Amino acid sequence: MKKKKVIVTGASGKTGSRISTQLEAAGHQVYQLGKTYQNEEMKYYFDWHEPSSYDLGLSQEEWQDIDAAYLVAPSGVFDLVPAMKPFIDQLLAQDIIPVLLSASSLEMGGALMGAIHEYLQQNASHWHVIRPSWFMQNFTEQQHLPTIRNEGKIYSATIDANVAFISADDIAAVAARLLTDPSLESRDYIITGPEAISYNRVAQIISESTGKHIQHEKLTEGQLSQFHQTNGLTKEYADGLAALDTLIASGSENRTTDWVEQLAGRSPVTFTSFAQANRSAWL
Repeated sequence: MKKKKVIVTGASGKTGSRISTQLEAAGHQVYQLGKTYQNEEMKYYFDWHEPSSYDLGLSQEEWQDIDAAYLVAPSGVFDLVPAMKPFIDQLLAQDIIPVLLSASSLEMGGALMGAIHEYLQQNASHWHVIRPSWFMQNFTEQQHLPTIRNEGKIYSATIDANVAFISADDIAAVAARLLTDPSLESRDYIITGPEAISYNRVAQIISESTGKHIQHEKLTEGQLSQFHQTNGLTKEYADGLAALDTLIASGSENRTTDWVEQLAGRSPVTFTSFAQANRSAWL
């Protein structure tokens, strides 16, 4: 397969960093975009809120050689179309294939990335949307890590419902395939880990891995929204995230798919294996 030239937004994030590593290891050329990447070879300053950063300093010839772009939405923004449309339109004008990171809980035309999903379906000739279930790395790199370390608790409004948590490494492997294989048809892909488990079970697995007692603290949707606001999120964004937990509580995430096997050619990581490999994060 011909080596590709690929843009990766959010290149320092959970999925973007892993995608960049995998693509470069396979010999592809990666333009890494992010707020912390400036004045380094193949690393470019980019901010969705700063249109002046969109040109990346590339020539028209360089733009024409780019094959695909991985799109990670700006954080903390609920209405994403005004924020993302200008740069997406720039990509589409160059026939660059967009690959959007969305979420399994977000249907096309719905909230957050669902609106961008719909925009791509209506305006791009070739596109992909990755809809992963909830990240395992949320427990080691993001919102659940401080409360696990400091309180021995995981907060959610999911009650006892199941989620097929997925590793960011598996998401990156799927994304790498979509970014470099133009033969794949336009569509969305709901990707999951191999088993659907509850937050109660997650707490038990982390407890067994670390020897610390971790428990799942069950909140109402309103309590969870207030928890997010206390930790710096806007009310609109916190309400949206809390509502997703209520969807989980209704059983929306109690499913598994085999897209990791089909697109990445390997079995997805189990949460038990993930916990054993990352136990030091919680100590």
